[in-house]
Amino acid sequence: MIVPMKLVTLLCLEQDRAAAVDALAGLELMQLCRTALPATQDVAALSAQLNDCERVLGIVRSAPAVKNAPAAPEVSDDDLVAYASGLIAGKAADLKEQERLQHDVNLLAPWGEFDRSAIANLQAKGVYVTLCATPRNLFDQRRKDDAFPAEAAVHVVQADKNMVHYALVSETPLDPESGSFDPAVLPEETLSEARRGLADCQARITAGDAAIAAAKALLPRLEAKLAALRNSLEFASARDGMEQAGRIAYLQGYVPLTRIEKLKSAAVKNGWALQIDDPAEDDQNVPTYIEKPRFLNVLDPLFDFIGISPGYRESDVYLFFFFFFPVFFGMILGDAGYGSLMLTVGTVCLIVFRRKQAARLPLVLLIFLASFTFVWGALNGAWFGLPKSVLPGWMRGWSMSTDPANSPAAHKFVNFYGIDVSQMSQDEAARFWGGFTSKLTQWFCFLLAMLHLMSAHIVRFFTGIRKDWREISNIGWALMIFANFLLAVGLIVFSGAFPSWGKWVYVAAVVLILVTIRPAQILNLPFDMIGSFTDVLSYIRLFAVGLSGMYIAEKFNEMGLMVMHSLEDKCIAAGFVLLILVAVAGHVLNLALGFLGVLVHAVRLNTLEFSNHMGLQWSGFKFKPFSAKQNNN
Repeated sequence: MIVPMKLVTLLCLEQDRAAAVDALAGLELMQLCRTALPATQDVAALSAQLNDCERVLGIVRSAPAVKNAPAAPEVSDDDLVAYASGLIAGKAADLKEQERLQHDVNLLAPWGEFDRSAIANLQAKGVYVTLCATPRNLFDQRRKDDAFPAEAAVHVVQADKNMVHYALVSETPLDPESGSFDPAVLPEETLSEARRGLADCQARITAGDAAIAAAKALLPRLEAKLAALRNSLEFASARDGMEQAGRIAYLQGYVPLTRIEKLKSAAVKNGWALQIDDPAEDDQNVPTYIEKPRFLNVLDPLFDFIGISPGYRESDVYLFFFFFFPVFFGMILGDAGYGSLMLTVGTVCLIVFRRKQAARLPLVLLIFLASFTFVWGALNGAWFGLPKSVLPGWMRGWSMSTDPANSPAAHKFVNFYGIDVSQMSQDEAARFWGGFTSKLTQWFCFLLAMLHLMSAHIVRFFTGIRKDWREISNIGWALMIFANFLLAVGLIVFSGAFPSWGKWVYVAAVVLILVTIRPAQILNLPFDMIGSFTDVLSYIRLFAVGLSGMYIAEKFNEMGLMVMHSLEDKCIAAGFVLLILVAVAGHVLNLALGFLGVLVHAVRLNTLEFSNHMGLQWSGFKFKPFSAKQNNN
């Protein structure tokens, strides 16, 4: 149930604002109204520290391991971020210096080691040496055209297919603006000095990497520091974000109705004044707080993983997820072998990690979903894609699904739909019963669609009828879904099985919808009616995805057998090993594809088809009460 919220204004004396915020954090029952961080010195400083800590933590966490890394240094908690930030800044500066020095080495390498003072001495004696670097094609063109300065001799120092490094020797200074040569701009240091500097820089970078790797040992303390900074920032933001009117400071927030009495008791104890109102109808910032039976908590990891929450003014759909999503999950994976494997892994992990509270609910959810996979697979005799002929009798499934021709329940089922198998020829009967398992699964898919979508409209009717009589239209849409189920079965499952009274269900549905329809909805009515039928049809994806998984499992088993049989008899042991490897690899891939199918299809049926009929837009966000306490240390 989505708990109604109250918009609460808490008032206290200005000098008591810090104590009031600290006490409110201890209560953990109000989500504060705040859109931006207050522009105060404390908040700005904490925000900067938080950003630095997040940056440092990300870099240290992603740093690769280094052999023979030094031991973690002794650093106080207050200096943690500064120490790690200094390591990172030092490495960044060294990387920049390495880039510069490498560039200098690349410029000097073609010239080799030379004495710059010798060039200056020659110039003092009237011999001018100009070092130049020109692209090869341009150099060859100038030499061909005799475009170099006439008074200079050209001496090539090094040449490759891209560049030519050369010296122009003349008795008079050359004009660099003449465009007939390209003076080289070289760094001040010599080649040996640049190389020594580069080697030293690379050694510092290696040492810096080792120091950052060693800082990985500080990760738990850095994470604790980050949590403390977030807490401090949240507290400072709440304290400094309080509005002020004279000597009175106040803040606003949302409190669930079920916690109002606790807040009132705290107000009496702390000397606060409270103003309690209902949120405005157009208030889009009201959080969603759901109180539900304990058994529904098993779905919390699923909702957290998907990242969705119903809006405050929408409906709680946990119960619908609880009943339908596990069935969808079981049908998509659809193999009792996979189900037993997941049950085993989930149970073992639950025992091993019993002291880790964060792992408990996800593992319970895995066991819950695996049980449906096991049941569906066992009913259909599906065990790791193995042929039913090699399975013992108790593993071959429910006779109505696996041996319908000899199942009284299957005969009663088809008789209900007016199909008389006794009037068929032997070949026709064999073909009919051969495809019955698929037909039965398709029928069950449409049945799920009917139950799932009809329940959405029935809930909308009961929750909205007191506010608007037009909600009777949901009864019409529920009848429309039921008629669509009958039509889908008659068209796809058992041809011609649409009952004669089915058209009257359509008539009743259309009448109820037309009587209650709003003028603005009339133009969309034909499309909505077609959409309701396609929504029912879309549930057949459960059959299609489950069937594909079954075929993949069977084909990988056959591939393993082909590999084994391709070897000679004397290599039977190696062939058996290859059979196991191929089969295991195939089933792991199939299981992964099954989980992907659950995310794509099972989640979609709940969050799209069902939600559209339920009127859900998943526009909400979870209620997160303020809990950041003042750090008094």
